[in-house]
Amino acid sequence: KKPKKKKEKKAKKQRQIKEVKENAKNASIKVRLNATILAIIIIFSGLLLVMGINSSQYSGRYASVLENISKITYIKEQLPKMSRTLVNMCNLASDINSSGHVEIMDTCRVYIEEIGTNIGDDPQYNQNHTQYEKVKKDVLAYIDNYDQIISLSSDTYSPKGAPIAEEMVSTSSFIATNAEQLLALEISRSETIQEGIQSDFKGMMLVTVIVVAIVIVVALVMALRLSMAIVSPNKKLQNSLSVIAEGDLTVSNIPVMANDEVGK
Repeated sequence: KKPKKKKEKKAKKQRQIKEVKENAKNASIKVRLNATILAIIIIFSGLLLVMGINSSQYSGRYASVLENISKITYIKEQLPKMSRTLVNMCNLASDINSSGHVEIMDTCRVYIEEIGTNIGDDPQYNQNHTQYEKVKKDVLAYIDNYDQIISLSSDTYSPKGAPIAEEMVSTSSFIATNAEQLLALEISRSETIQEGIQSDFKGMMLVTVIVVAIVIVVALVMALRLSMAIVSPNKKLQNSLSVIAEGDLTVSNIPVMANDEVGK
């Protein structure tokens, strides 16, 4: 029984394949033309989708690097500048709110975390991440020192915070040095990403050219087949009608091999 069932399944499968082939052969010209156009649209849509996804990914990565460069520059410039004035402001008991230092500290807290997020964990940029950890350590120490000064003060800086401000001057020099190195690494990363974008763009352009060439060839083949499907039966019919027009009514039936609009 089992061999018989296998034979029946095989025969059924062969019949299905034969039906599919027969249906494809007898498909109307309109159906074949629409199928060709649809296939071309799908191919180009897929190609554009892939290009769009790649472009979006690279744009996001490049934007994050540019963002890092801007934020590192801010930290490198603002913290040393702030520490140079902070010692005098503590000794003079200057107003805290008008100094703008609180806003700078709040901005640096956010920036230092975002810089690390933008660098990520890609092994290719381990050196960037290592250098970032050095900068982060110094920046957090700087912020911690400033918080200590604030805890000793009220609305104005307290002279008691001057020694801590002196430490911040020293810390800011390390921040400037390490931030400069991190900035150089991030600029290098931006150049690497740019090269990757250009390389991938060239690759996508090559793929596009190849796909377009294939589509053109397929379209030409389909056009030729459709043309033959229309012209060949009409030519046979024209020849037979010419014979009939000459008075020969013995012309045999014209063989019809297709079941499309022309065959019908």
